[in-house]
Parts: sequence; structure tokens; C-alpha cells
Amino acid sequence: MTRCSAITKAGKQCSVTSNSNWIDSDGRVVAEPLRRGGKFCALHARPFCTKPTQMDDYKRLVIFILDLETTGTDISQDRIVEIAAAHCHDDIRMSGEAFSTTVRVDPDILMTRGLEAFQVHGITSEEIKQGPSFEQAWMRFLTWIEDVTNIATNYESESDDDKGSPTLLENPVVVLVGHNSIRFDFPLLL
Repeated sequence: MTRCSAITKAGKQCSVTSNSNWIDSDGRVVAEPLRRGGKFCALHARPFCTKPTQMDDYKRLVIFILDLETTGTDISQDRIVEIAAAHCHDDIRMSGEAFSTTVRVDPDILMTRGLEAFQVHGITSEEIKQGPSFEQAWMRFLTWIEDVTNIATNYESESDDDKGSPTLLENPVVVLVGHNSIRFDFPLLL
């Protein structure tokens, strides 16, 4: 039995364990991340920065917009069927990079959970069957992020009229954003 490692606002360790059956307001099992090997329950799992941070040099940011397509909206039962992202370049003269892959899902889950989702995302069962496993798809995504980050450039110039020549970013900061990602995409990735 695993216990959530978080410290509550009252200063005590969270009482949720992997055996807990507590259901949140969305009908999800709060202990599900613990059951899958995580260190925190669904209430305390924060794998990504969700608070504003102070940054002196915004030109160091490399921003990616993430979007997931899934077999449904239940993070404890549904699975990812597509990972897609776009790199948002800060120079309007440059086009951003894009990434997309379907993800193979267990056919039983696809049949029981994915039929209604198809009406939303339109990804066929055949396309999903041809995709790589989640582990392979995620590694490809991370490699793509690293590749784009390693060639990210900044345009510095003496004049406002001229953007100048490109230089590689020093110490780039990767920012992953998305619509409803804090409440759905990022917890589902856990």
C-alpha cells in the first residue's frame, strides 16, 4: 500500500493511500495515480509548473502547444490515441514545427471506451492500430521537443527595422501549454 507523499495545508501528510476508494467530483478515483506507481494522489499530483513564474528574459522561451486525443474524458480509464503539438516561433518570418502521431491502444479499451470518442476526433480504429505504443510515441515526442529546442533561435538587432541574424538560444526554457491541460491532458499523461 502506497501513501500520498504530499503535505496538506494543515501541515500533515495526505491520508490518501493506493487502497483508498475516494471519488472526486468528476467521478474519478483520487488514488488512481498511486495505483499506477505515482508518489501523489490525484489531488496533489502536479507534474508541471502551474503557477506564474518570474522570468527576466522571455526570449529564452521555447513554447509548444500540446493537444491529446483520447478514448474519452476519464483520466483513470481512458487512453491517449494521438499526441500532437506545434512549436510557436516568436519570429513571424519563421514557420513553427509540428508533431503528430497516433498511439496504439489495447483493442478492448478501444472497443469499450473509444466508439463515442471517434465521433469527436475522427481517428479510425485502423489508424490507431497502426500507431506506435504510448512509450514509443512519447519518446518520439520528447526527441522532437529536444530537436526543436536545440535549434531554437533568437534574432537580435541594433535597429527596430531589422530583425538581425539568427543566433542559437542560450539556456532555452521549454514551456508546454494547451487548452485544459492542467485539468485533463497533464493528469492523463501521468
